[in-house]
Amino acid sequence: MSFKNKSVLITGSSGFIGNAFFNRIIELSPSQIQLLDIQQPKHSQQVFVDKHDNIDFIQADIRDINEYSHRLKSIDVIIHFAAQPSVPISTDLPYFDFDVNVIGSMRMLEFARKNDIDEFVFAASGGTIYGETDSIPTDEFERLNPISNYGAAKAAFEMYLRSYASLYSMKTTSLRFGNIFGPGSTHGVMYDFYRKLKNNPDTLQILGDGNQKKSYLYIDDCIDGFILAASRSDSGFQEYNLSGVNSVSVTEIAELVSKYMGLSPRFEYTGGDRGWRGDVRFGAMDTNKIKQLGWKQRTSFEKGVSMYIQSLNM
Repeated sequence: MSFKNKSVLITGSSGFIGNAFFNRIIELSPSQIQLLDIQQPKHSQQVFVDKHDNIDFIQADIRDINEYSHRLKSIDVIIHFAAQPSVPISTDLPYFDFDVNVIGSMRMLEFARKNDIDEFVFAASGGTIYGETDSIPTDEFERLNPISNYGAAKAAFEMYLRSYASLYSMKTTSLRFGNIFGPGSTHGVMYDFYRKLKNNPDTLQILGDGNQKKSYLYIDDCIDGFILAASRSDSGFQEYNLSGVNSVSVTEIAELVSKYMGLSPRFEYTGGDRGWRGDVRFGAMDTNKIKQLGWKQRTSFEKGVSMYIQSLNM
């Protein structure tokens, strides 16, 4: 599937990754782009919506599909980013997380089936669906073992993508993201450290013991891989890990953020071996499968952190 001359629906288009994907896809000559999000469109998106007849924005909750489906034009492929993105929220409000991330996603998938939209691409979560595993770096054949409600919801919907591909001859793709960061992100450990240091440049509180290690990927490299996977030529269901291979500790991240902010704070740890309930302590993903499509990581972790902190300071 090439995006050229295709009609594309992007859910969660106002989010960090959804917006970055939109900014890239407009260069690939789709015939129609429809944006769907519960939030207002980004300013850059609104500029395109105002100027181009083939770009539309619908403000709606994915769960309320009967309220907005009549506004959707003919669609060739659905790119599904919309989600409840927080592991702690999924712990405190498990049914809310299930309602958005499973039921809401299923409504989009059923809409696709009923309207003969046979291509569906999903933003999953590698670290949370693999959970705690001794197989690091983890490849796509590893048994899914989520330890959070958020991870369970992402894994559950991925199973439906697999069954829909088999039952209804749909082409479904799941991208198992690592921790994606970069300009435009207002969540995650780097943003949390930046915000804390802006409030108090002398002391930085770090959740857990700082030894948690995970894999991270700069946003531009994420979008490169996402487009390659979405454009694959084979049919059926495929899953791909998409992340930096090497894992980085929370303390190492704190040191880099402090460095690029020109600060030398004292680190204070809250203690324990993880930052919150459901937090995966250690994780790194094997990306050989998506590399076979021609993907490679172009931005080093440290360079990515430098550019991200610079964007926050602008």
